[in-house]
Amino acid sequence: MFRLSTSEQVVFSREKKSVTVLTLDGQLLGQLEPKLRSRLGRLLDGGNKYVAVVALVDGDEVSVIIKETFKHRNLQNVSSFPSLALEDNRVLTNETVAQFMREEAEDDDEDENVIDEEEIDTGWSAYDE
Repeated sequence: MFRLSTSEQVVFSREKKSVTVLTLDGQLLGQLEPKLRSRLGRLLDGGNKYVAVVALVDGDEVSVIIKETFKHRNLQNVSSFPSLALEDNRVLTNETVAQFMREEAEDDDEDENVIDEEEIDTGWSAYDE
């Protein structure tokens, strides 16, 4: 086994449908997870370039951080790492906030277009005369 430390640079090797992660001296660390492997593989094939460094070493598991360093002109409108919110066209929130938002929306629907004249502050009072 070889020593691997955080912030150490690693490289990708593209072969058919796989993207493997290697140390700079060519030792195999593993493969990217399937969804990322598929996306990054297509982008690498299209001409994009990336650098990666080791972020975490935990026993037999290695996490890497990947940064796009070059975007091919044919891929200018393709995001290498789209956020989940953009992919699914939704905002992720916890249940407490979601419940508050639902209750607030229900309250707004009931009172919509209703003006309570007693709550209007005109700055004028009959008692000021």
